[in-house]
Amino acid sequence: MHPEHVTHLLDAYLDKQLPVQDSRAVEAHLLLCPDCRREFQKAQRLTEEIGPTLKAVLGYPAPPDSLRRQLRQQIEQQSGTFLRWPVWSRPVANAAGIGIAIAVLSAAVLLAVRSQTSTPLTLSTLETASGGDVSTAVESTVLPTPAPTRKALSSLGDTLPPLDTLPDGTATVTGGKYDTAGDSAPTPKPAPPAPQGLIAFAVYNPAPDRQVYEIHLLNANGTNHRRFPLDGVSEPALKFTPEGHQLAFRAWGQPTAPRALQTSNLSGELPRMVGGFWEDAHPDWSPTENRLIFASQRESDRRWRLYTIWADGSAEKDLRREGRSPSFAPDGYHFVFVGCDRTGSPCGLWQSNLDYSETEATLILDDPQAAAPDWSPVDSRIAFMSVQDGNWDLYLVEADGSHLRRLTYDQAVDGLPAWSPDGEWLAFLSNRGNTWGIWSLHVDSGALKQLYRFAGVSPVPPPGDPYGERSWQDEQLSWSR
Repeated sequence: MHPEHVTHLLDAYLDKQLPVQDSRAVEAHLLLCPDCRREFQKAQRLTEEIGPTLKAVLGYPAPPDSLRRQLRQQIEQQSGTFLRWPVWSRPVANAAGIGIAIAVLSAAVLLAVRSQTSTPLTLSTLETASGGDVSTAVESTVLPTPAPTRKALSSLGDTLPPLDTLPDGTATVTGGKYDTAGDSAPTPKPAPPAPQGLIAFAVYNPAPDRQVYEIHLLNANGTNHRRFPLDGVSEPALKFTPEGHQLAFRAWGQPTAPRALQTSNLSGELPRMVGGFWEDAHPDWSPTENRLIFASQRESDRRWRLYTIWADGSAEKDLRREGRSPSFAPDGYHFVFVGCDRTGSPCGLWQSNLDYSETEATLILDDPQAAAPDWSPVDSRIAFMSVQDGNWDLYLVEADGSHLRRLTYDQAVDGLPAWSPDGEWLAFLSNRGNTWGIWSLHVDSGALKQLYRFAGVSPVPPPGDPYGERSWQDEQLSWSR
């Protein structure tokens, strides 16, 4: 293996013993180096599978990272490779036998290597993406790594492949559980405060006496679930006003509402038609004005285009650009949307404002799979969903295209993110556990909670009038205070 790789730093990295700049350099190198990623997976699996045994046999705290690295190498040499050991989820008797074998081997190896002097770890030159060029060495003492900030991975393009945990040690979701990286984190992150506000989502009710889209409302802590009174409605967008909540939604004309975008209070009284075309969709409220932005296929070519209109149905404006799923920035002037340039490529997330034409839109992220963007109500972060490895997951990116970060790694579908009013949480749709439902994710800590489990309803209606061919991807969630 090339000497400029970072395999000698992986154990210190997993133990959070590297300074911040060294940890970030390791993360950047892992993005580019398949060999080091494989070694990282090995080191991580060793930590998970025999870490408790090592602590029980060798004592706590765990041996220094350099000593543990030597121990791991000796164990691999003497046992073939730990990747061929039996899986720990097998019967207890097998696990116990393996544990005893590891304990004996670990103790023997430790006695052999403990007499060796461990030198302080520093970050040597790293191999860069240009092939052959190396970066300047950074000498640093070994200090505890501070808790990661929300901008954990400062890189563009692809993120790390799906491991059980993010390599920067931030909490991630694995199989519906809240886990953290490593086996010896100095202090766990405090539990985040409970989320506040109101969440709206749409489901299809297939009951014989229903067979309609419904909008459901749910407190952000998972309580007070109720149904919006109007039937045949979906794609909700919530807005809090001094007079109470307002709801914009897409009405399908069945059975109680004209087929168009509409607005209403939460009691469904006096709904107001907005726009007037049944193809109008994906509404989002301006945070500064009583204005909506939306997408429509109303033109004869059926291409998605963006429009804005006042909530009373007046002053509709064609924004002169193709796109869908628009979401306002906190200033109520800029917005993000899904689209392509005038040639049809590149496609992905774009940023524009209420005055620019299509030719003046700015590409944020070149990713044809990016969908359902939602701009944070408090800063420049944009949450969205995408398929990078055959599975829908949640991502973050800054409005300038920097700091792309993957948030979920579950094998289930995770999509349709919606920011909490304080910009700390995301609500999203998922089929974790083979059951659709609404979940919340605390972005910084990774705390995850199922808020509502679908029972007797579905996110997707059957094909046919008035909904046509629809997917869960055509819907949206909304979160308001």
